[in-house]
Amino acid sequence: MSKESIVEGLKHRVGQPPHVGEWLTIDRQLIDTFTELSQEDSFIHVDSERTRRETQYEDIIAQGNLALSLCNRLTKSAGLLDELDEQANVGLNYGWNKVRFPAPLPVNARINGSVVLKQVSEVANNGVEVVREIVIHIEGQEKPCFVGEAVSRYYF
Repeated sequence: MSKESIVEGLKHRVGQPPHVGEWLTIDRQLIDTFTELSQEDSFIHVDSERTRRETQYEDIIAQGNLALSLCNRLTKSAGLLDELDEQANVGLNYGWNKVRFPAPLPVNARINGSVVLKQVSEVANNGVEVVREIVIHIEGQEKPCFVGEAVSRYYF
C-alpha cells in the first residue's frame, strides 16, 4: 500500500466515531512500578492509609502521567493507525495538545482508551502528521481520567 493511499484512507476517517481499545486494570504493582521509575511519589500514590485519612479518596490514586504513558497501549488495540504502523519506516511521538486529567484514577480501576482521528497532513521528508484525540475512560464512571491530543509523525 502506498503512502498516498494510506493518507487518503486516513483523511476519510477524520471525525468518525471513536475506536475503542481493550480494558486494562490499574493495579498496585503498576502504580508502584511507575512511582519507582518516575520518582513521582506523593503519598496519594503510595500510602493507602494516609490517603484515606487525609483526602477524599478511599485508596491511592495513580499518577496522571501514568495515564498519559498508557495512551499508546490503550489505543493500539483500537486499530486506527494499523496501516501507518505497518507501512511507515518509523513513527515518532511529536508532542501533545490540550492534556487534561479530569478525574482521579483509583487503584484497581479498569480503564480503556478511545481514539478519534482529528487531523492528517503531509509534512516534509516524506512524512505524515496525525493528530488523535485520546480519552481514557474509567469503568463505571462518567468522567474520564485523561483527555489529550497526541501528535505523531510517520516517515516513509
